[in-house]
Amino acid sequence: MLHPHTQLQLINEQIGYGVVATRLIPRGAITWVRDNFDQTFSAARVHSMTAGDRAIVAKYCLVHGPG
Repeated sequence: MLHPHTQLQLINEQIGYGVVATRLIPRGAITWVRDNFDQTFSAARVHSMTAGDRAIVAKYCLVHGPG
């Protein structure tokens, strides 16, 4: 779940879309919380995807570190 004062916006054609603030968000505010609608992919699943799908994952997904 994203902070209510954010929106998805096209940054430019080279960068693509990004999440931007629509109002000042105080320092330290929680801006995203994982919920049941979020999808997760294992490294093996990403590796088994087509090159096109891997490119989409690389561009639009948040990658968490180990653990």
